[in-house]
Amino acid sequence: MGTVDFTEGRLEFTDGQIVGGRFTIDLSTISATDVQGSSKKNLDDHLKSDDFFGVSSSEENRHATFVISGAEKSQGSNYRVTGELTIKGATHAETLEASITEESNRLRGKGKLTFDRTKYGIIYRSGNFFKDLAGDKIIHNDVELEFDIVATGGGDEGNPQASAPRT
Repeated sequence: MGTVDFTEGRLEFTDGQIVGGRFTIDLSTISATDVQGSSKKNLDDHLKSDDFFGVSSSEENRHATFVISGAEKSQGSNYRVTGELTIKGATHAETLEASITEESNRLRGKGKLTFDRTKYGIIYRSGNFFKDLAGDKIIHNDVELEFDIVATGGGDEGNPQASAPRT
């Protein structure tokens, strides 16, 4: 488990419906929360290395983006959001579930995006690529990114601007 910072975000609305948006994640802020001391620093550095997100060696890999292509209301304040996730220069369609509510003239989006890291060239210790790995040597392919984003009005077209706390 850990955290990562969102650096910017924007939601676009038409007639009260989400029709688009874009969020940027600063992968250089990856920080493990389930280990401490030198183990934490080693894990943080390894996640930033070329074995994983490659932010240590390439400024180009520092940011991941999620560009929303649409959102469908599923029930109450719940949405099924579709878009394209870009990590390490690779872009793939992804879908996430989110709850979007209005609180004190602000929008709050909470949800989870689960993606297969191997689609983005992150194959380190993946059982799909290294068949001789077993037990605790295998690292799961699915990455879960839970988020809690607060958006305030004020975009140039009146669209909410995201102020995203660490996730």
